[in-house]
Amino acid sequence: MNLTRISSLLLLLAATNGSSADWIEPFNGKDLEDWDGAPGLWRVENGTIVGETTDRSLKHHSYLIWHGGKLKDFELRLQFRVPGRHGNSGVQYRSRDLGNHQVAGYQCNIHPRKTGSTAVLEEMKNGRGGHLADIGKKIEIKDGDIRTVIGSTGNPEKINGSLKRNDWNDLVIRAEGNRLRHWLNGHLAVDVLDNDTKAASEGVLALQVHSGPPMRVEFRNIRLRKR
Repeated sequence: MNLTRISSLLLLLAATNGSSADWIEPFNGKDLEDWDGAPGLWRVENGTIVGETTDRSLKHHSYLIWHGGKLKDFELRLQFRVPGRHGNSGVQYRSRDLGNHQVAGYQCNIHPRKTGSTAVLEEMKNGRGGHLADIGKKIEIKDGDIRTVIGSTGNPEKINGSLKRNDWNDLVIRAEGNRLRHWLNGHLAVDVLDNDTKAASEGVLALQVHSGPPMRVEFRNIRLRKR
């Protein structure tokens, strides 16, 4: 076992008061067993899931879907890296599998901006368009897609500024009932109370490779605990 995986397991033990019994590893570090993605877009390199495009031929975002079971209430921990100038990805959860490696549901967005920062937010594609909550915001959503800012999770510039370009970043996603929270490198980025009748209560987990310019995204040390 390499030092990175040992360090990740130690962090999990600390987070669970010494017990890792409830945690599973959706990605085995060797191959894409239990995952399904479009051929040519996804592979495993040195214990890392790599999603990569080499030209602009990808017309629609494509997803690597985990077939290990649907998620309802859970905590997901992983590391991601977006090397290069262009990069746009995300982690889908409680999502609907639409076939042809397409999904629709909540998304924790991973998007390095021109300033070198990232937007980590919550996005829904279930009749409600666009971003539901930008970083630094605590949002309540009521029926009719009525969104109200009810608090703050911190300084958006500080949260964005914690992103390490061309290096590994820690991401935590926690879904508990109608409450959804994302952490980036230890910073609580968004906090959403989704009380809309269109809120998704369960669905699949998936990783995104974005259409557009050639780009590469990487994921490793994926840990999941159903609550």
